[in-house]
Amino acid sequence: VEVMPVNKTPGGVAAALGNRVRCIDKSAPPGSQAPDTYSTGAQDDLMLIHVCSTTQPLFPSTGFGVGMKVDANGNYAIIAATAFVNEPGARSMMNNGNGSGGNGSGGGTGGGSVGASGSSN
Repeated sequence: VEVMPVNKTPGGVAAALGNRVRCIDKSAPPGSQAPDTYSTGAQDDLMLIHVCSTTQPLFPSTGFGVGMKVDANGNYAIIAATAFVNEPGARSMMNNGNGSGGNGSGGGTGGGSVGASGSSN
């Protein structure tokens, strides 16, 4: 899983989608590959999410399976991408609801702030 901000100028999304999507090799030893990349971005940032899963095909000789490329282990990569915009006033996911940003402040002690669990503090 990769989450990254995207340049909003013309061609920014295409440039980000043009990057090679990183799929994790499930057969590799734990800790031998780079960790997932998460960048939460700022208010009003256009964000892109890439997800890649590799799997053995259920029906490799059917129409859908025949046209797909396989890796060295015979796995197919299934890749999905989507985009969203961080809402103005939204707090970063890393903030854990501790006060700054949004409507109301108060260091996570009320005043309109909502904690990471989704309930009022």
